[in-house]
Amino acid sequence: GRDVPSVTPQNHGCATEAPFPTPEQLALDWTRPAEVIARHVRAAAPEPGATALLGETEVEILAVAPTDARPPPGLRPAEAWRSEAGWAVRCGRGAVRLLALRRADDGEPVTPDALFADRA
Repeated sequence: GRDVPSVTPQNHGCATEAPFPTPEQLALDWTRPAEVIARHVRAAAPEPGATALLGETEVEILAVAPTDARPPPGLRPAEAWRSEAGWAVRCGRGAVRLLALRRADDGEPVTPDALFADRA
């Protein structure tokens, strides 16, 4: 027979809530690999959202996807460009495509196209 682990129900009287993440914990470090950035964003979504400065705007990033798109030569981590698949941000290794954002100042959703309208 197969060993089946025993199940112990959680004692809800002993359970505690996790502490709210600090601003430093929510801030993206674009020097990290794209896969790490994607996991960080997924862990912080939908609330409170991973934070980043994109261009001149502080945003909460709610969804990204690693992409095979190659950044233009000379682009540094945290810099965005318009790839064939949409707006992407260069990471320390690889890049992520921006899928869902909101402005940090008012919480309003913003599309990458609107955020980078002056660069399109």
